[in-house]
Amino acid sequence: MGKNNILVSIILIIVMIVIPVSIGIGGVINSFTDNIDENYAIPLINMDLYVNNDGSIHVIETDEYSFSGTFHGVHRYIPLSGTQKLENINVSTQGAYNDFNPDTDAIDQGDQDKITVDLYSNRGLTAPVTNTMVNVTYQYDMSPVIKFYSDTAELQYQLVGTEWPVNIGHVNANVHVNSSQGVQYWVSPPYYDQSSGWNANTLQITGNTIPSGQFFEVRMTIPKNQFNSTTNGIIINQNGLSTINSIQNNYLSQVKFYSGLYTALAVLLIVGCFIPLILHFRFGRDPKIDYKAEYERDLPTDDLPAIVNAFYGPGSIGDPSKDGFKATIMDLIDRKYLLFEHDPDDEKNLYFKVNTNKDLSTLNGFERDIIDKLDDPESDVSNTLEKSMGEFVEEGENQDELDIQNALDQSKLISMKDRRLYKSYYAWRDNISKILTKDEVNKKYNAIGSRYLNYFAGIGFIIALIIYSVSSFSTLPAASLTHLSSIIFGVIAIVSVFIPRRYVGHWTTAASAEDNAKWQNFKKYINDFSLMKEYPPESVKIWNKYLVYATALGAADAVRKAMEFHLPQEQLNDSDIYMFNYYGGSALLSEAVV
Repeated sequence: MGKNNILVSIILIIVMIVIPVSIGIGGVINSFTDNIDENYAIPLINMDLYVNNDGSIHVIETDEYSFSGTFHGVHRYIPLSGTQKLENINVSTQGAYNDFNPDTDAIDQGDQDKITVDLYSNRGLTAPVTNTMVNVTYQYDMSPVIKFYSDTAELQYQLVGTEWPVNIGHVNANVHVNSSQGVQYWVSPPYYDQSSGWNANTLQITGNTIPSGQFFEVRMTIPKNQFNSTTNGIIINQNGLSTINSIQNNYLSQVKFYSGLYTALAVLLIVGCFIPLILHFRFGRDPKIDYKAEYERDLPTDDLPAIVNAFYGPGSIGDPSKDGFKATIMDLIDRKYLLFEHDPDDEKNLYFKVNTNKDLSTLNGFERDIIDKLDDPESDVSNTLEKSMGEFVEEGENQDELDIQNALDQSKLISMKDRRLYKSYYAWRDNISKILTKDEVNKKYNAIGSRYLNYFAGIGFIIALIIYSVSSFSTLPAASLTHLSSIIFGVIAIVSVFIPRRYVGHWTTAASAEDNAKWQNFKKYINDFSLMKEYPPESVKIWNKYLVYATALGAADAVRKAMEFHLPQEQLNDSDIYMFNYYGGSALLSEAVV
């Protein structure tokens, strides 16, 4: 079972990795179309920026549009700051016609200029563009731009602003200055800077993909002697060179720090995904044993069914389940402490009767508790079993052939609202816990790994959620890896809730490990119809014992069906254990105890 859950975990992780999460945003900001399902891309922006001698700049920008569908044109928003303005705006297009008029199509909106370019596929300017590539070239002068400090001049310009609603595939920018001598530059964010360097007096910048909503800018400090005038610049009467250097150095240090932090977190999260496996190797390996049998035909130990259920049943080790509760009642019937009889006045009515000829003082407390409740005609258990089983038999007699599942589906057992056996079952669990104390369980089985796995599941999910949320707001490339790692880590934490706790626990001694192996082989035997057919029990008494312990192991149906195949009806009718199971006592307990 542990290996199967690991496989499920791996499959879930692969699904989380390979399913693309894409967010499509319609081009309503930078393009306009009749159909919101149509889209466009901008594979490339080419830009030439000229620093003028008076503090203004001249920009030539070519945006390459790839249109899928029909579009009437594009909008270009150019951010402005303070008293900045655009002049001498001109637009040209390649791959489409346009009717751009700077007087009507370029609108100053205060903090930005909106340039509208209508695109046409024909010379008559009547048909929009459809499924094509179009290059739109913008030319304009911007002022004031250059900041003039006492000791330097500064250019800070966003080559790509945050206003783009789609990713920019690639950026080629050339910044032209009078001389590269004494010029310092920074390209931010540095992780979008594929390459940058001087070619004579031109700074050539190549940018990687710029995600939608992110910026890509160049910042320069330029010797003031390269300017003839400050007319179209911004004058700041203080030194600025050291401050600019300090700001950029601090920014780069932060980028480096947080990139390292996110990388370390990603590594820790990936390593953390192996915690369940580490817990298995540390706490989940049983002592080596010499036992090599393929199956067991006889009961491996003389433990009571409730104890077998608690240690070797399908539930958590040391924690008896409803199968143990049912098996305890059946064992009391098999040992004749309880008699399962028809009412002599009404054959349809079945009831329990305590055998007063047996010495009840020899029973354990959890067994005596069941006897006491069944001996009390006013008790929940006695009334519930007697009434419901009578109804079950009555409904079954109306059928040509008694079909247990159909009768159960139609009877009042399933719709029983008050669950009167519920409290009795948990009272039984409380009593048996006095025997199966923590110290007693630990003598046979060490479950500390289960506790650690529970901590991992809860704390791990919270950690994954926090890191997922924090990394969602970062544009650092390292944060993307951390983001993905947190998803994987969170999935592992969730899946670990369903990993059987036996996977991270172990039997403390070779003897207890061998007992477990034998009981599992016994369960394999009773579940294998071909083995039961080839090596059936030799008497009804052994069949009864098998049915009791099969119930404790969660395999009662297999033994009941094998009994029906091997034993004549007369012998089945004489088996109180079989009749209890057949007439719905076991099913009633399953429905009442949840």
